[in-house]
Amino acid sequence: MEKMERPQNLATLLMRHFHAAGQLATGQPSSLKLVDFVNSDPRWNETLDVGYLFHVVNQLVHQGLLVDLGGVGLERLYLGREFSETKAEYGVYENRVGGPIEIFRRHSGAVAPVIVKDRDNDYDIGTGFFLGNANTFVTARHVVENMQSVKVLGANENPRRIRSLSYHVASDVDLAVFLLEEESTPTFLPFRKSAHVLGESILSIGFPPVPGFDRLTVLEHGEIGSEIKVMNGEIVGGGIPYQETTEYFLVNARVKGGSSGAPVLNRDGCVVGVVASTAISPTSSDKLNGLGYGIITPASYLDDILDKEMTVDSGFEEFGNKGEIRTVG
Repeated sequence: MEKMERPQNLATLLMRHFHAAGQLATGQPSSLKLVDFVNSDPRWNETLDVGYLFHVVNQLVHQGLLVDLGGVGLERLYLGREFSETKAEYGVYENRVGGPIEIFRRHSGAVAPVIVKDRDNDYDIGTGFFLGNANTFVTARHVVENMQSVKVLGANENPRRIRSLSYHVASDVDLAVFLLEEESTPTFLPFRKSAHVLGESILSIGFPPVPGFDRLTVLEHGEIGSEIKVMNGEIVGGGIPYQETTEYFLVNARVKGGSSGAPVLNRDGCVVGVVASTAISPTSSDKLNGLGYGIITPASYLDDILDKEMTVDSGFEEFGNKGEIRTVG
């Protein structure tokens, strides 16, 4: 008996098939049957795991990506709402079906610990991630600023050599971007970024210090609950401020300690924000921590760094040859 197949890209194959069929099948709804998808590959009549097929189809319907037009079993009709080869290449449809576990499986290699040593020779840990390519590395500003040394750990725990570092032009925006030396054969899928939406589900992957564990990778799942503006160290409750403000959003996920600099991902697996410092003010940060909120810098602030070629000499012990931050394609 042949082993039942569960193609890892089944969600993408379904989306591509039903979108194309819908474009071509005006007046021919039979071409939208699930059985026609099964027959599109000669092997699948005997080997495709039909139970898994129905699971993936139902998830795509639940996500609003496929429209269920009715029918029974493999004769059921479906229509693809939209299809994008760019999304397919990134794995968006698989991420939508598989949820946080699938996102972690596909992208966990793009998240790395940042080991720092401060001016008192004490060590600490933060988190960072690769954005757009295997050399552009993002973390929180407070993780690396004013540190004596910084190490970005790559594959096999080997430090990646740092060529340059850029901060956001506004000192209160908690973002830093490294350009690391070229890596010829990256073994991970770098993240892409997107805008955040209030109320959407998010996932954070970071390295908070947990007693008894060495660089434990932790997943936190939650929702975006609110947007806040910070001015002169206080949360603005309403109205239009007279001075420029820094925008953040809040999530009900436990993103503290070594999670600083971690990516905050939407259900497509795209970065919508970066875990920031919770030290907004001596009073407000304690209140937010007590409520269990994480403070997130929107990914849109990264454009201010990635679109400009500015390099800051940090004085790190491990700081290497100067270079320039490349824009993310």
